[in-house]
Amino acid sequence: MVTLGGVLLVLSSNWLSVYLAIELPTLSLFILAAQKRGSGHSAESGLKYFVLGALSSGLFLFG
Repeated sequence: MVTLGGVLLVLSSNWLSVYLAIELPTLSLFILAAQKRGSGHSAESGLKYFVLGALSSGLFLFG
């Protein structure tokens, strides 16, 4: 998914496709951050990374 996001970023022609190309690799990184099932630290870091990503995405969209 990370490679697909990079290719889409290069091929993007408008701001919406740039935004989607930037957000596509972060979805797979959210999963990687919370991958270890038994660890509470892993779930906490995945949730914090998701909240921070949502906040930065909102700032990017709304200026």
